[in-house]
Amino acid sequence: MAEINGTLVAVAPPEGYIVDFDNPARNSITGAYVVSGIGMSLALFFLLQRLFVKTFVGSIAIQALTLRSFVNGFMGVHAWEIPFDLFQDATFVRIRYLRPDTKIQLKPAFLQWANYINSIVYTVPTGLSKVVILLFLLEINSTQKWYRWAVFGTIFVVVGSSIGILIASIFPCTPLQKAWDLNFPADEGHCIDRPAMFQATAGLGVATDVVIIAIPVPTVLSLHLSTKKKAALLGLFVIGSA
Repeated sequence: MAEINGTLVAVAPPEGYIVDFDNPARNSITGAYVVSGIGMSLALFFLLQRLFVKTFVGSIAIQALTLRSFVNGFMGVHAWEIPFDLFQDATFVRIRYLRPDTKIQLKPAFLQWANYINSIVYTVPTGLSKVVILLFLLEINSTQKWYRWAVFGTIFVVVGSSIGILIASIFPCTPLQKAWDLNFPADEGHCIDRPAMFQATAGLGVATDVVIIAIPVPTVLSLHLSTKKKAALLGLFVIGSA
């Protein structure tokens, strides 16, 4: 610290520098405004875009297609009780906004292959996103032992379950071709109980989501803030974990 004209400053100025408290020299102000303005604008734009797609476009489209499949008797029915003609009809997708009279046929083999790939692709980014959130939570409060154990324990569960689910998704059948080939003889080879695996995946996902949301709650409640601010902060954690 140093004292200049009766005013304490954090750092002494260079020798010969004339200090002007009324009009101090400023550096990189314009650049900071430009970079911050552009960066925050882009971040806000992509956030709004993601919220719009996730809330409206994706949700409505998925729910509409799902309900259509239930109405047509394609979903919620055992595969052995679905006539193959109905199965093929369910693979048609109408392009209502381009040409209402046009259909694109997705072959059953393609759908089976897409389902096989989707189960693999889904696991990796989901697990990594949870690990990133947990590492962020670790930065918030790394001094309390129970907090660190909770974060590392959850990371262990997330990584371990993700690896297990990934391996099971890649190698669900023996031989592997049976995982997507509808023409493969039913009495040859064997597969794991994939519906049970999907249920376990969903259950672990919900459980780890709840734990991730619950970990910072004691820390937030211990802050010297008003109840309204604590609730708002907890809301931000919930939104960020969604």
